[in-house]
Amino acid sequence: MTSNVHGFTLVELVVAILIFAIGITGIAKLQMEVLRGGVYGNNYNDAVNYAKDLTEQYESLDSIGTFENKNLTSVTGVKYTSKVVVSKVSVCGSIQARKIVTTVTPLSGLFAMPYEITTMSAPIL
Repeated sequence: MTSNVHGFTLVELVVAILIFAIGITGIAKLQMEVLRGGVYGNNYNDAVNYAKDLTEQYESLDSIGTFENKNLTSVTGVKYTSKVVVSKVSVCGSIQARKIVTTVTPLSGLFAMPYEITTMSAPIL
């Protein structure tokens, strides 16, 4: 008696579905990480632009002190807080310059890490 059965057994089918499911899960996780990285990049780019804009604004002013703002909102809707510290520092003996430290921090989100820019102005004569 010869058996001429073709096809797959139930065990082979279950193993194939399991391998397929593991592969799809890995691809889905990779896609999530790519999207998360894109959101981080956008938030970081917004923070950098705000910090540069604030630094440029305070470079043109003669004020010294600490200035805080908690009402910054980006085009994408992310809220930021900023802190600008303007101080006089000695460069060479009696020559002074203005040091501007600008910190911009997202108030929410997965990547609420501060971004900081430090600049020195031309010597104050």
